Amino acid sequence: MRLGRDSSCSPQRNTQMATKTTAQRKLCKNSDVCEQLSVGRTTVYQLIDDGTLRRVKVGARALIAQADVDAFVAGLLDGDVAS
Repeated sequence: MRLGRDSSCSPQRNTQMATKTTAQRKLCKNSDVCEQLSVGRTTVYQLIDDGTLRRVKVGARALIAQADVDAFVAGLLDGDVAS
């Protein structure tokens, strides 16, 4: 008898669905923004501190507006934002 997790019993994560769900959110966790921008937490906090990204408090959670993330990326693509 084998103890531990059987890989056939583990739920398979559909990464395409996870990406789509993240893209449809209006507010995102810091970790989601890190993943979207391929940067670390420190960079995200710097973008918040300089006003590039807005942090929104919802209860005890601090979230970031997806519209700000999208605008930041669009600015990078247009060459409007200094990195």
